[in-house]
Amino acid sequence: WKRVDQDSVGVAGGTWNLAERDGRSSEKQPSSSSSPSPLPRVEPIVVSYEGLGAYLVTTSGPVLRVHRLPEGKCGPEGRCRAHEGTIVSLAAVPAAVNRLQAMTLARCLTIVVWDVARAMPLAKLKVEDLLELQPNLTYVPLGLALGVGGSKESAHAVGWICLQTENKESGNKSTQVRSFPLHFANLLRARGSRRGGQQAKASAAARKLQGGQPRALAASNTGGLVAAADQSTAYLWKPSIKPEDALTLHHTKVITTLAVSPGENFLAVGDDRGQVLVYNLHQADPLWNLSREERRKQAGSRTEEIQPSTFHWHSSAVLSLEWGALDETGLAPDVHHLYSGGSECTLVIWELPEGKRSYLPRFPAPLLSLKGCHSQREEIGMESFLAVGCADNSIVVVNVATKSKVCTVAGLQVPYDRVVSLGVNKQGRAEVSLLMSSRGALQRYDLDQDCQVSKLSVSYNQDHAPYARSTGKRGPTKPKLGGASTTMVSYCCDEKHLCTLEQNADGLGAWLKFWRFNPSTQRYEVERTVLNPHEGKVVCLLGHGTRALAATTSTDGKFKLWARVDGDWVCSCQARSPSSYLKACTFSGSGGVLAASFGDSLGFWDTGSLDLMAVLRCPPSLSATSFTEVCLVSKDKPAFACGVWASAGKGNCRGISVWNLLTLKHAWSMRFEGGGHLCCVSTGSDRFAVSVATRASKDSKEDSTRVLFFSARSSEPERIWHVSAFATRLFSVSGEVVIATKEGSFLSQSFATKVPRVEEARGTGREGLRAIATATASEDPEEKGLQATVEEAEGTTDFGASVPSLLSKYQDTPSHDLPAVSVLFEGLMS
Repeated sequence: WKRVDQDSVGVAGGTWNLAERDGRSSEKQPSSSSSPSPLPRVEPIVVSYEGLGAYLVTTSGPVLRVHRLPEGKCGPEGRCRAHEGTIVSLAAVPAAVNRLQAMTLARCLTIVVWDVARAMPLAKLKVEDLLELQPNLTYVPLGLALGVGGSKESAHAVGWICLQTENKESGNKSTQVRSFPLHFANLLRARGSRRGGQQAKASAAARKLQGGQPRALAASNTGGLVAAADQSTAYLWKPSIKPEDALTLHHTKVITTLAVSPGENFLAVGDDRGQVLVYNLHQADPLWNLSREERRKQAGSRTEEIQPSTFHWHSSAVLSLEWGALDETGLAPDVHHLYSGGSECTLVIWELPEGKRSYLPRFPAPLLSLKGCHSQREEIGMESFLAVGCADNSIVVVNVATKSKVCTVAGLQVPYDRVVSLGVNKQGRAEVSLLMSSRGALQRYDLDQDCQVSKLSVSYNQDHAPYARSTGKRGPTKPKLGGASTTMVSYCCDEKHLCTLEQNADGLGAWLKFWRFNPSTQRYEVERTVLNPHEGKVVCLLGHGTRALAATTSTDGKFKLWARVDGDWVCSCQARSPSSYLKACTFSGSGGVLAASFGDSLGFWDTGSLDLMAVLRCPPSLSATSFTEVCLVSKDKPAFACGVWASAGKGNCRGISVWNLLTLKHAWSMRFEGGGHLCCVSTGSDRFAVSVATRASKDSKEDSTRVLFFSARSSEPERIWHVSAFATRLFSVSGEVVIATKEGSFLSQSFATKVPRVEEARGTGREGLRAIATATASEDPEEKGLQATVEEAEGTTDFGASVPSLLSKYQDTPSHDLPAVSVLFEGLMS
């Protein structure tokens, strides 16, 4: 053992950061600057109503999908898109307010109200129109829950939203839960006002959470109670109280999930040790009647008196919980059913309060979410349906009464954190490769058909559960969310071969795999596996587009070329960087030259022998410290080299530099003050494009991106394209630039997909709205090219005409006053 510096101890084989033990943030590891933050997983919901059937509602990226149960089928009429960004949360509207309706929350801070039976949007809202947002903060939505407020005669929905905030000046991040009222009658029928006439903004009052992201945010099916979990604390709200006046329940372990019973009498909590705790909320009734000051004084002592009942079966963290419907007219009206799931791939059915267990095993992957059918006057038999979300991105609907599988829904878009490739297939449809690095899942997705083409698990030795625990001599260690491993993926040889690398955060235990596409099975198969290809951490993995050639770079200063010789992948040659290590690299079109960056310089190597041919250094006046991206212009016949660099001076400036490869001289450079995220891509000939993405600031309330199109011979941009989104990566599809945004959408000036999309409908009837909902992007002149700058229409959209006649006729009728089913059918047929 040897003390290296103030915060670390050097150990044989790695480094242990003392900052992790002290609670301080350790030094960041080198990572790809083009990787956006992971997209959250959206839990499905099940809704039903007597006479109208039952539906499984899911999301796939920005698209809402409605599957009819028990068949589980979703046709083209069951898919619709009304968000510009990826959906992050899905919630069912409580039956006391509206039946067969749902709400979705997207990363673009928009909320859409849906008619589930027709898969049509009824209203579209902006979060900034519902809440008072501070201009000096950047908001990222994490979750949405719906409660019910008001009296039985005038019940209205109360939305609870979880937001992650980041200060634009200091960069400090925090998480808060806020609430706002929603009057559906005004949203669906009012005219003349942009927010429904009487829809006012909620105050800025919020409940700040200690953790960076809550473990769960859920509401009871009747909407009378909302709960959230943050580290070892559970927060409870009633729709009538403010977010800061939450009732708190403390636990000694990390809470992983929670669920509120249908009668709002019990709260089930799961922790990282496999325990299920059930709190009797009747013991907390005296606390709700206290004033705000009295609750603050007595909440600590009174909540300690609420002792939960503990049940233990799971060997690892409890990942999902859900309550079953009450059998009030059956043989056991006092028995409560609770369902739990984890990494054991087994559904556990608890009978409370006795604690008897029964099991439904052999699920395809760990159980990450459970959603039951809790609707007033639901279809007969549908109350026993349970939607089980698995870690392999599939949803299995089971009948817990008969313990049988009803249907399986697969092929949804994975919650990815990196876009590997984007292109057009032989049929002319847009396909994208998405990587979920935390689970090692690589998915090929058809954007036009909104379906999965193929999926590959590139990390078979990773734990699929988000709470991975390792056992040592002193017992199990504390679980870490998402695990500590990372995955890199790169295609080569016209996607006939695939290179993947998985490694721990410290670079130990790296597995480099080479895959070959088998045309007979239409799947990738492993050809070669290399353990620890480098002595240090691998920072870059790159495959050539048309040749069976790949390159890896590492923090040990070495980089290697891998080639397929006689059907086997071998390390053809290796060399050492002149200084530091290679961070970003690219191949020429023929594969004869490897261009890579080290420090403030670019190097060019002959791939046959790895002889260093030339070194181009960034001008010292720019104070560049490192390059984040390198591209050759053009890629087939490179005559120029372009590099995106970052400086260590004040303001974190970034810029681009261009060199003439014929004269090996610096051509020109451009600096972008204020930082931002930069990407570059060659568009053919001697032209390239650079995207400059900036976060929302005091001057601009939303994220923005400028795409500058250059000729490598001149520093004056030929044209500039302004996009109201944050670009994380650039692609060139047939010479056209396509932007991948952090919200999960793909934008271009002429590149378009054919996913059904609804942007606006002004005063249209039911048939008119249906025509808009089913129109493709190529048929809609306003949607052509998926323009990024879509301006909202002034005035209110009249969505009342699109409400089904059954729901509009009995919109304000309480559930207990609805007529018989035969009368409902007569109204529907008329």
